[in-house]
Amino acid sequence: MTTPQGTAFMSMLAIGPPAIAIAGFLANWSIITKVPLAVTTICGLIYAWLLYRGVYQYFTSPLRNLPTPKGATFWMGHAIESIKAVPPGNVEIKWMNEVPNDGLIVFHGYFHMYYNLAVTTPETIMEVLNTHAADWIKPPEGAGFLERLIGRGLVVAEGSEHREQRKNVTPAFSGRVIKDLVPLFWSKGVSLARAVIREASTNDSVVEITEVASRATLDIIGSAGLGKDFATLENADHELAQSYSLIMDTKRGGLIKVFLLHQILPFSGWLAPKIPIEANARIHKATANLRRITKGLLAEKRQDLEEKSVEQKDIIATLMRSGKFTDDGLTNQLLTILAAGHETTAAALTWASYLLGKHIDVQDRLREECRATCGRLDADEITAEVIDSMPYLEAVCNEVLRLYPPVTATSRRNIRDTRIGDQLIPKGSNVVLSPWAINRASSMWGPDAAEFHPDRWLGDKNGGATSPFAFLTFLFGPRSCIGMSFAKYELKCLVATLLMHTDLRLKKPDETPITSGIITIKPKGGLELVVTAI
Repeated sequence: MTTPQGTAFMSMLAIGPPAIAIAGFLANWSIITKVPLAVTTICGLIYAWLLYRGVYQYFTSPLRNLPTPKGATFWMGHAIESIKAVPPGNVEIKWMNEVPNDGLIVFHGYFHMYYNLAVTTPETIMEVLNTHAADWIKPPEGAGFLERLIGRGLVVAEGSEHREQRKNVTPAFSGRVIKDLVPLFWSKGVSLARAVIREASTNDSVVEITEVASRATLDIIGSAGLGKDFATLENADHELAQSYSLIMDTKRGGLIKVFLLHQILPFSGWLAPKIPIEANARIHKATANLRRITKGLLAEKRQDLEEKSVEQKDIIATLMRSGKFTDDGLTNQLLTILAAGHETTAAALTWASYLLGKHIDVQDRLREECRATCGRLDADEITAEVIDSMPYLEAVCNEVLRLYPPVTATSRRNIRDTRIGDQLIPKGSNVVLSPWAINRASSMWGPDAAEFHPDRWLGDKNGGATSPFAFLTFLFGPRSCIGMSFAKYELKCLVATLLMHTDLRLKKPDETPITSGIITIKPKGGLELVVTAI
């Protein structure tokens, strides 16, 4: 609904400029009477646009009567509270708990110029992600930011381009293909455990897990996605690992600054990259390196396919054989696969390490299950069926992904008038979808929604939630995460092998990590564990 602050601001915008202009004309102010006609015309057109886009739509929008949070400011609406939320999505939990609603909460953007929506129930989530999915796209400013980092692949593409890409990429992520990768996931999990033990032995048993986790998942996506082992677990100075570390560095916060430039500036896709700040220069250097590296990797892969008679089953080989992608298209897909395929699972593994280090009883119970099932098997004997036979491993990993979804919030903008339930949503409205908030909503998960409780998943595929749509980590519908099965098997193998070889304790057990990150969330400044080989 409209807010007192917004009403006051819009009233001032409607009355103030004409009143000043009339007063200045009557008082013969030179700043009014001697302004060139061209300038007056331009100012008049800008003011007319503000009246239409701001005042008129503020008071006439069909969204104006929906429930809204308190706390809007005179100038910035709810924008300041949204920007300050750590992690992105945390503010939606607060609003869901404080604002009575039937599935939609409206909040105001900069200068009250926009009505934004938060969806809060399984029914309204389904409307956006599934029923009317074709009406919604990623806002261009956010998509432009992502395209700088991961290319115009499946995550960024829209409309018919996205549908065509998804159709052509889907065979590489089919169920049997992913299940055949489980022995690889397991062997890389063993390599992860060895790397962690190696680092602990040289650092008084202390390991900063976020960097090691990122290298492990990068090695996995290199082998599974490209048929090439980057071996960054053994060589932390690998150029690819260093480039991603430069982009995702949570200590300097540069990615957040660049993201805000893309959100705030007009023509941000063109202008934001040109702003002369250190973070922009760092990201430009890293992404240029990544494009150069990926083009070289694709050239190697093409030569391998031409020379080798053995069929290669990695993701990029599958895409190349399809003949559906240009060289630039393959580069964009590989950039997307490398970035999205390793950073999300690395974040999940980091939070799994935190939760297991905090809940030692869960760690011990899970280790016992993994040892009983896999203790006498070689890596090549660990199949998807073996992994699927461990219900507590599934429960723990689901609970990690529920409480700490790697991507905590995303947004959509409708390209035409549409509806959410009975509510008309005018074209150009923004909807926030927050896995962080939905996954922790007590209205859907019960009074212990914020607690780490893996047993909720035993015997219940929905984890005790009121609806499957209450678990939003991988989204739903035509834009759901195509790598969901890949990520879940990968996480389960990494967690299992790590626990079978090490005991994990938090170096600072009484401190709760501060989340940091824009694309994926990790503990700010990293996460230190005390590791003992077992």
